[in-house]
Amino acid sequence: MRRGLRLKFSLSFLALVLGTTVTIALVLSFTLHRSQLRLLIDSLQAQASLAAVSIREAVDNGAGPEELGALIKALGADTTTRLTLIAVDGTVLGDSWEDPRAMDNHAARPEVSEALAGRIGISSRHSVTTGQTMLYVAKPVAIGTGGPVAIRAARTKDWVDRSLASLWRLLAGAAFLGTLVAGMAGLAQAVRLARPLEDMTGAATAMAGGDYSVRVPALDADELGDLGRSINTLAQSLGGKHTELTEARLILEAVLENMTAGVLLVDRQGRVLLANRAARDILGLPSALGSKGHWEVIRDAALSQAVDRLLAGGTGEQLSVTLARPGGRSLDTRLARIGGEGRVAGAVVVVFHDVTQARRLEQWRRDLVADVSHELKTPVTAIKGYAETLLAGAAEDGTVARDFLETMDAEAARLVKLVDDLLELAALEARAHAVELEPVDLLQAAGEAAERWRLRAVAGGLGLSVAGEAVTVLADRRLLDRALGNLLDNALKCTPAGGRVDVSVWTDAAGGRLAVVDTGPGIPPDMLERVFVRFTRLDPARSRRTGGVGLGLAIVKHSVEAMGGRVWAASGEGRGATFHVVLRLA
Repeated sequence: MRRGLRLKFSLSFLALVLGTTVTIALVLSFTLHRSQLRLLIDSLQAQASLAAVSIREAVDNGAGPEELGALIKALGADTTTRLTLIAVDGTVLGDSWEDPRAMDNHAARPEVSEALAGRIGISSRHSVTTGQTMLYVAKPVAIGTGGPVAIRAARTKDWVDRSLASLWRLLAGAAFLGTLVAGMAGLAQAVRLARPLEDMTGAATAMAGGDYSVRVPALDADELGDLGRSINTLAQSLGGKHTELTEARLILEAVLENMTAGVLLVDRQGRVLLANRAARDILGLPSALGSKGHWEVIRDAALSQAVDRLLAGGTGEQLSVTLARPGGRSLDTRLARIGGEGRVAGAVVVVFHDVTQARRLEQWRRDLVADVSHELKTPVTAIKGYAETLLAGAAEDGTVARDFLETMDAEAARLVKLVDDLLELAALEARAHAVELEPVDLLQAAGEAAERWRLRAVAGGLGLSVAGEAVTVLADRRLLDRALGNLLDNALKCTPAGGRVDVSVWTDAAGGRLAVVDTGPGIPPDMLERVFVRFTRLDPARSRRTGGVGLGLAIVKHSVEAMGGRVWAASGEGRGATFHVVLRLA
């Protein structure tokens, strides 16, 4: 490409020089040819005039045709000019080169006919007699009263052609030298002009590739220099704009990727152009979407139809949807159409707000209110009923009154325990109490808790044992005692008479481990996660008999997690349950 530019400059310069040289050569050759012909004609006219004077004198002296023929030969003997004397009827009377008796009639020759008519005749043609191209000039000569005769002077044109050939050789040499010099000068000029253009081309190519630091060097104070400086200014301006746009893009990408709301951008053809991380998480999408349509990505008929309505010309919509998958998430969505002009004009922006947890919390709150109301209503109703009965006269019967009062006391104790558990659970969830972690012997803590529940185990006909190795963990002693007590309480409640509750303590890679194993009816697989949810009871009838309200395991879960540990249940329906606790080693 660079060589092509230089070649074009050089060839253009050479073409200009050659065109000028050829034009000058043609003009000079034409002018010289005319000038040489004019000189030759003038010379022939002069010689014809001189010969005419000699012929008149000879005629005046009485010379006959033979004398005139001899005179013509004598006059042309010392010159390169051919002289011919032609009578009025065209007969050749004498010729300085040829024998006039061997020459045909010349009356039809153009120059002769002009001379015999009283005018000077000039013509040029190939001579059959001499075999050369000749220039003829004929003049009329008045002799006596018999009409004019013609004296014709002729000379070959070879010397004119030789002069022109010499001129052409001279012009060709000059043209060659001129072209050589012009070519070198043109090449130098082409290099000088092409170099800044090449620099500008390289700078433009670099800018097209995203490199705005490039500059055009060594600029002259001419139009090319002005163009180069304009390119430098453009590169600097584009570099600044590119930096600003890059920063804005990075900020926008950071904001979009870290938004909790999901954002989708759908173009006019219905293809998803952009999906931020929240949208991919909500919709269960891969990082690379390709050119998928919005119906493939959203997978909800109502929301896809809303997008189609906006693509067809709508302005904005808001709706709530519940996705069938993944996970049945509830979404509040807002849709808006981008106006203006450009590639994204007419595209649709969809903003998702995942309200699944909020909906679940709202449902949980309603369930909690219902459960607490139910659990509070039972003891309060019992206390109120017994109190009304006593007030109605049952207090007069001492035995009945005492039974009623004992029942009322038991229901009040149950009510107090329910309130205490709710307050404890609320405090754990709100982290209202400071957790003071200290080294605690997990085996010793489990043994102490078991001793507190041993009388109840014996009364129920149950076996209770603690075994394992001494393991020191980081724990809050109050929370640990509460969690162990609730685990043992739950295990003893769920184990029928003749069964066992065994506590094991050991260490593994996860930390300090504790397991509480009972021989009760077990937990169905679908309830293993829900047993730690408040007010969850597998057997409501037995829970009412034992006074349980379904808060004990919820307190265990929150207590263990507050200490940085984990708790989970493992069981199979009909084959007992095992509750695992893992705490960090001290």
